Parts: sequence; structure tokens; C-alpha cells
Amino acid sequence: MECSQETWDKEPYPNTRTLYYCGKSEIPNSERVFHSPQYNEDLSQLAMRTLEAFEYSLTLDWDFMARPHSSTYVHKPNLVAHIETLPKTNLISGLMTSGPEPFIWGGGHYIFSRDVIERIVEQKEQWRNDLMEDGSITVMSRYFNIPVHPGKTSTIDQKPNGYDVLLYNGGENFSFTDFAEFPEKAKGHFYVRLKQDFDRSQDLLIMRELDRVWK
Repeated sequence: MECSQETWDKEPYPNTRTLYYCGKSEIPNSERVFHSPQYNEDLSQLAMRTLEAFEYSLTLDWDFMARPHSSTYVHKPNLVAHIETLPKTNLISGLMTSGPEPFIWGGGHYIFSRDVIERIVEQKEQWRNDLMEDGSITVMSRYFNIPVHPGKTSTIDQKPNGYDVLLYNGGENFSFTDFAEFPEKAKGHFYVRLKQDFDRSQDLLIMRELDRVWK
């Protein structure tokens, strides 16, 4: 979170606001960071925290919610430009998995229109706290009969001799050794998942490198 605030979220961008939603803590809430009053950071409470965050969000003024993960670099100008092309209502945007029981993959992030979040909160008895949050969102999309709008995202994986990038719904996958190559090759993308399971400190390095070259 601190690295995000130092990089892609260090400067305000017109008509946007970033709110960090965290587990229960003794640290007081601020305009940028809201701590759950009852749920911790445990994955078993992720769906509960997500619904709580949805409820809290409706106390604020917004039209679209872009919901990435903490291990994500967000390019605000590209995100806003993309949102301007989306339907203003009845919107759940994300990446659907394949297989016999497809779901909206949480690792691909989401974008919602406000009316969808309002309906989820109004019908929260249908929300599944026994699933991960992407499973719960999938259940709600089916309950409301809302088709999932194709999401757009990318991922970076560090390799011994550089980085591999997967682009979902826009552009061709590529590899690079110089971060200066990234902006042009990932043109139009706005979510970059950085999570390096072998060494999470690399997430911070990649986030800072992207911020250096991607304006």
C-alpha cells in the first residue's frame, strides 16, 4: 500500500479517488485508508470484507468502482479512458475462467457500475461468505442475470533473463528486459498484476520501475 501511494497513486487524477480497504487495525482510518471494524486480513474473511467494503463505498459519491488488488499497478489515465467506453449501468467487468464451472477470476480485477453494488448490498442475503470473493461476485452476477463484460488486464512474471507479460483482451503477449519497452507494448492496458510468489519484494521493484517509465 505504501509503495502504491509512492508510485501510481502519488498524484491525484481528475474524477478519480483511491480508497485502500484493509483489515481490522488499531491504526485510525483516514481519507485514503479505511480499516474494517470487525474483519482481519485472513483469506477466510475476504468475502466478508469485500461485502463490507461495498457497503461502505455507498456512503461515497461515485459512478464506477475499479477494484484491483494490492499487488497491482494501476495506470489511471488508461483506466479512465477505458471506463469511458463501458456501459454506465448493469456493469460487471472481469475475466471469466474456463472449465465446467467458470467464475470471474479475482486475479483479473473488476470494474462495477454503482447500480450493481447497490443491488448487491440490497440483496446481501444472497452473498456467499463461504466462498472467495470472486466466487461470491460470480454468484451475484448470476442471481441478477448480469452478463460479465470482458475485462482487460495484464500480468508480469519475472524470469531469469527478463520478464514475461500476458495481456488479456488487448494486444499480444511479450517479453522484455528493459522496462522502457513496457508502455508501448502494453498500450491501452491499465491493470498490471505484479505478484511474484517466489519473492514478494520484487512486487515493489516492478511497481517502482513501471512508475519510472509509464506516464
